[in-house]
Amino acid sequence: HDALPIYDFSKNAFSQYLKNIDNGKVFLMQEDVEKLKAFENQLDDELKSGNNAMVTLSMEILSKRIPEAKVICMEILDKPFDFSVSESYESDPEKRSFAKSGEDMKNAWRKSLKYQALVRYQTSMAEQEKKKETATADGKKADLKTPIQIEEEVRKQLAKTYSNVFDQLGKLDGDDRAAEYFNAMMAVVDPHTEYFPPEDKDNFDIRMSGKLEGIG
Repeated sequence: HDALPIYDFSKNAFSQYLKNIDNGKVFLMQEDVEKLKAFENQLDDELKSGNNAMVTLSMEILSKRIPEAKVICMEILDKPFDFSVSESYESDPEKRSFAKSGEDMKNAWRKSLKYQALVRYQTSMAEQEKKKETATADGKKADLKTPIQIEEEVRKQLAKTYSNVFDQLGKLDGDDRAAEYFNAMMAVVDPHTEYFPPEDKDNFDIRMSGKLEGIG
């Protein structure tokens, strides 16, 4: 395919990098994005010079935002959701904006978690209804959970899931963040090519060949 002009390459790579580090737009604030935008048209120069200033800045920002998001997430999941309230949620990140304030961020997390909880809640309620119908057909009485019990259960499930997610995010190091940066570049040039950090590359080699081999 035709090569992209340098300006377009840098801009597209920057856009992809934001997706790599915060695809759901639940960590970065708009003010953070504005700071990172200083590099939007310079990624080709950054790459040539070996400068990783953008990666360093994004790591500094995320090291603050991710713990903040964890607190928000767990506080929300500690309280019951009211599914009777009529409100809307945009599930497509492409159509959402980065939060402009702390309240915006809290509301974004609340709606996202409420949506996920509601999906699980409806599934569990449907399973309860099916269980009831089966028991009735067999002339038995089904041992059913109440809606309150199910709502609490799905919140606990989500809390466990997100606790694991945040644990994994906390383990990401400089190599992992650099990989997100290089993969943003690769995605613009060739979406079928992916960069592995050294440790991931070793693990990939082991999985593919059953042994670890060095190069050079």
